[in-house]
Amino acid sequence: LSVDLRKRIVHWRFTEGMEIQEITRLAGCAQRTVYNILELYQQTGEYCPPSGDVGRHRTLTMTDKSYLLSTLNLNPTFYLDELQDAIWKDREVE
Repeated sequence: LSVDLRKRIVHWRFTEGMEIQEITRLAGCAQRTVYNILELYQQTGEYCPPSGDVGRHRTLTMTDKSYLLSTLNLNPTFYLDELQDAIWKDREVE
């Protein structure tokens, strides 16, 4: 959602005292989204989460990806299990 809409959601709830169902109707989003925005605002005073803290950490590094691509270029008929074995053997990445 846009920052402007997030600000409106916070305003509707905390300034105007609107019910969550009314806010979801006006914003056109799910209740869970509204709750997440309100919780974030109450905890941090921000309308959007910091961009670096979203999602889970990557399993493969860029070096791992380069390794897999070069292995596939050398052995284009490798199956997935063979690639997994190769990266485990050479880089200890599962």
